[in-house]
Amino acid sequence: MISLPILTRPRQEDVVVHSASVCMLCDKSPWILHQFAPVSVGGDDNCPFCAVSYVQYGHGQAYTHLRLLTSTEMLLNRQLYDCSSDNFYTPYAADYRLELSNYATSVSQTVANGTYLDTSRFEYTGQLSDVSRVGD
Repeated sequence: MISLPILTRPRQEDVVVHSASVCMLCDKSPWILHQFAPVSVGGDDNCPFCAVSYVQYGHGQAYTHLRLLTSTEMLLNRQLYDCSSDNFYTPYAADYRLELSNYATSVSQTVANGTYLDTSRFEYTGQLSDVSRVGD
């Protein structure tokens, strides 16, 4: 059985605000700064998992557990994560801005610690509105 730390909010004194992101958000999406602050979680290619760990547990050290849980989920439910499957999430498959990795690549990158998670990428066209439409 995998046990994770108890959910804890990050302490204000532990938060390292990413100033470049604050500047970008002030210019493009100031509303988000009323409730959230962009923080630095490191650039070791574990950042998606470190970010989730940071938000849920107040630190980034649970990223290996989260990576393991994500890998397990992907292996047990291939039909939901394999873009060639009939059960793959249709809006993702139809979104021209996404470049989807094949299932084997996605799983191997999720399992490998310190590997860049390239399960999907956005083709950024220079219009911030393109990114904000994700999920429409």
